Amino acid sequence: MDSIMETPKIYFQLGPFAVDETIVALWVIGGIMIVAGIILSRNFKWLPTGRQNAVEAFVEAIDSAVSFVMGESRRFFTPLIATLIVLLFLANTAGLWSFGILDPPTADINMTLGLGIFSFLLINGYAIKSHGLWGYIKGFFSPIFLLAPLNIVGELAKPVSLGVRLFGNVLSGVVIGALIYNAAPFLIPIPIHIYFDLFSGAIQTLVFTMLTMVFIAMAMD
Repeated sequence: MDSIMETPKIYFQLGPFAVDETIVALWVIGGIMIVAGIILSRNFKWLPTGRQNAVEAFVEAIDSAVSFVMGESRRFFTPLIATLIVLLFLANTAGLWSFGILDPPTADINMTLGLGIFSFLLINGYAIKSHGLWGYIKGFFSPIFLLAPLNIVGELAKPVSLGVRLFGNVLSGVVIGALIYNAAPFLIPIPIHIYFDLFSGAIQTLVFTMLTMVFIAMAMD
């Protein structure tokens, strides 16, 4: 973590594109998710045991959360939300499971703003799908037309709010952890990583996904 306040380290060039540490970390996370998905979903049986029990419990927990927050009719969001949760958790805790080889990619503003824009497109895409383009536009003039500028600014602020909140919290954990190591290198690192990587990473995963679900549900309603 010797360059936590600098731009991500460039690993190599892929044609005109620079492949930095954030992209490499996301490739690793993507590979983990693909391999884990293949392994964990193999040989499912009618009566679940062991590994299948754990997988089904995880899916049911996400499905229940989606149903509770977004409504029973929107349970089709469960695969998306489950994927987002796994991606964010692995990204937020990358410094822990990679033993410090990789910095959390969510400590890069480019990734978190990208996730914010992704959520923004989902929110507004489903708002248009639910209400039609004209109904979506009319929503900005509710309850009175004078509030249209504020409504538009508030909508445009959502991806920035989601992205910057995630970035700030993850980066602050990385910075504080590095400062503690530098100030007191004799401390046992495990408790520090458990809090700043595992606990804080789980909290930020929950906050981002919950806000995304709430914003989508509000837009569709």
